[in-house]
Amino acid sequence: MKAEQHSEEERRQTILKIKEDLEREGFKTTWQDPFFAWIHGTPLDQKESEHSIGDTLYISNPPVPKVTSFDLTAVSIQIHPDSIYFQLSLYYCKELEDVVDGNKINEIYNYHATKWTPKIDSDFNDIANEFSRQWETEHDEYVEDSLYGNFSVESPDQIISLMRAIKKCWL
Repeated sequence: MKAEQHSEEERRQTILKIKEDLEREGFKTTWQDPFFAWIHGTPLDQKESEHSIGDTLYISNPPVPKVTSFDLTAVSIQIHPDSIYFQLSLYYCKELEDVVDGNKINEIYNYHATKWTPKIDSDFNDIANEFSRQWETEHDEYVEDSLYGNFSVESPDQIISLMRAIKKCWL
């Protein structure tokens, strides 16, 4: 079954509704990418105009406890014509910042897999299963743990439920 295509105005209204619902739940939203701002040392915009509304909404500092040495967490919510893409990311950057030796990089990856990840894997795996999302690690110039997947445009309330579950996990 093919997903229904939604107009630009419908997508705009959907993302604004998600933003309003998330803020009512106490989540800080922004149209600016928190990871990009953090990497470049720029503050997140404090005042946002309607002109800054885009297809991607972010939640800065979602409720993930600092039980591991990640540097930043962020959620991105992207509205597409036929789906809503959700991704919560935990970024580990500083650990790899000045490392160039392959063995040292592998040591950090192994430490991540054996020491950091198990502290939060169980909770995120449970949430991933409950909401039919994926929980994976990506190794690039930094390490990123992500909970991600698509939602139907017709059910944006599932994003609110997912964020509530994440918040409830560590209350």
